[in-house]
Amino acid sequence: MKFRPVRGGLKEAMEEVFESNSLPEILFRAFDGNEMAYGPLDTIELKYQGYDSRIDWESYLLIINGKVAGYIDGKEFGGQRADNY
Repeated sequence: MKFRPVRGGLKEAMEEVFESNSLPEILFRAFDGNEMAYGPLDTIELKYQGYDSRIDWESYLLIINGKVAGYIDGKEFGGQRADNY
């Protein structure tokens, strides 16, 4: 799956897109290597944002411990549906 961080604009965010099926890697990179910035991992939420035709993604907002981490283009991490988190 692709991960897009929250940045000032879409162009800036797309420059930092990366692909991974590893939730720990996504979290580490989303928090710029400072996974403690969000405290212990208590909750992971996904909120469907809709289809974004600018980038051809079904976009889901990734929320960790109530804080927005960024967007992903699907609902699975390493083959497991994010609904299960």
